[in-house]
Amino acid sequence: MSGRIFFTEDFLDYYLTVPDEFENSSTYDELKKIFSKNRGDCEVYLKKRGKWQKLVNDKKISYDKKIYAQLKNLLGEENVKIY
Repeated sequence: MSGRIFFTEDFLDYYLTVPDEFENSSTYDELKKIFSKNRGDCEVYLKKRGKWQKLVNDKKISYDKKIYAQLKNLLGEENVKIY
């Protein structure tokens, strides 16, 4: 053992699906706001039009229950997963 302590949050990534009905500029503007206000270490993967893409490093966000709730309110509960 290296002696390093890992917390669950060290390995969390966000998987966001943008449903077709939310495919518009206001949805992406809101996502940008959330991302810019909550910089962190969690990767963000975005699925739109059936394809997954990893967002670039400057889009990493922190793990927080409030951020999770904001994303669920924006995209719908079934479209926001954390693994």
